[in-house]
Amino acid sequence: MRRARVATIASLLVACAASPTAPALRWTRTVTVRDPRVLSVETCFDGTAPARMEALASYDPTWRARHRDGSEREHRGVEIPSEVRCVTQTLALDAAPTREEPATLRHRGWWWRATPDDDRLTVQTRFELPAGWSVSSPWPRDGAVFHVDASTMAWEGYTLLGPLHRTEHTVGSTVLDVTRVGFRDDDTLDAARWLGDAMRAAQTLAPTVVLPRVQAILHATARGSDTVHFGLASRGGGPSVLFLVDPSMTTAGMEREWQATHEFVHLFHPVFDDRDAWLREGIATYYQEVLRARTGRQSAAQAWASLLAGLDETRDDRNGATLADESAAMAHTRRYRRVYWWGVAWVLTLDVATREATGNARGFDDGLRALCEAGARETLRVWRARDAAAVFDRATGVDVWGPRLDGALAGTAFPDVDAVFARLGVRRDRAGAVVLDDRAPLRALRDAIMHGD
Repeated sequence: MRRARVATIASLLVACAASPTAPALRWTRTVTVRDPRVLSVETCFDGTAPARMEALASYDPTWRARHRDGSEREHRGVEIPSEVRCVTQTLALDAAPTREEPATLRHRGWWWRATPDDDRLTVQTRFELPAGWSVSSPWPRDGAVFHVDASTMAWEGYTLLGPLHRTEHTVGSTVLDVTRVGFRDDDTLDAARWLGDAMRAAQTLAPTVVLPRVQAILHATARGSDTVHFGLASRGGGPSVLFLVDPSMTTAGMEREWQATHEFVHLFHPVFDDRDAWLREGIATYYQEVLRARTGRQSAAQAWASLLAGLDETRDDRNGATLADESAAMAHTRRYRRVYWWGVAWVLTLDVATREATGNARGFDDGLRALCEAGARETLRVWRARDAAAVFDRATGVDVWGPRLDGALAGTAFPDVDAVFARLGVRRDRAGAVVLDDRAPLRALRDAIMHGD
């Protein structure tokens, strides 16, 4: 029996795929819980079993196999006999799951797979759970059956098991599957309103892109802070968001809060390579302000003030690195704000340049909508900035992004946002307050950005 850590389960087996020309891989999987501290995971293969399983260093590769002649025996090692029909792994949790601390299973830790990027694999999964238990997972489901595709191992994702506090809320074409962790009965966060407002705003970016179901995990933290302390969007198995949030966040706190909008925006645009983190984070950070203005959660002046403040705080934080280098190293250097706001500077610059080139007929919205639609068609594709630029310029009908990209990536400083703000009429008065100048030459563009025109 292998011990599985709650919330940070160590990695399990990797079932190696056959050649790229092999037929589709179809598995069925049953996760059974009879003892609340033990998971039994049986995987059955439709057709020939994968030839090998590779174990990571931390794993003792012992498993039980059911052969096609009906016999069962224990196996150890990486080779799977061709006559194997099903394999069963037993995992022990550190503690029995509770409503306050459910079992949180990291997909890349416990989920047997073919290869991280093999889109031929589909796994129909069922859970046999004790009374009162339920499942929170990003996987699409049809009744009691979860349909698991290759994205489960391509990107991070989590499945929660236990006596969960789950609710569902329909927002347009999306069902939000919300699980509260660590909440008390007297906690007052109106999750339906908070997440619903943010999802409705994000849906306006690409109305034709439908997210049928989104997993939302809310971890209670820092009661009385009236804010969200951390947010994370993930795609492993399906769209999912996680927030560390004051479980009694007030209406005023929800009005100020931006992270839900930021993370939901991430679920609509394509998956970008980490080397282009500036692009994905620039998009989400720019639109967290723009969308909240468009939907009435803040004024246009407040949105411009937030954008100006963020750029002012980060643009002089130079270390000689290029945008490409800063972006690629962000996870190691932890210079997140520098990379995020460098991305914002370019999104703003491209938005204004596109509107100028098209007489305000098109803007960044149009290019982003095309990117979102392309990403929805190719769900396992990892995009680079150059791919995005080509789609963007084609959708807007003007070559705005492509000609600027090489210079942007090689640059060591933000583009000249001072000149952009001056022409938009966004400036500070003598007291430092942000004011909007209605005499500015690009006032119409400024208003269009925040109104969604």
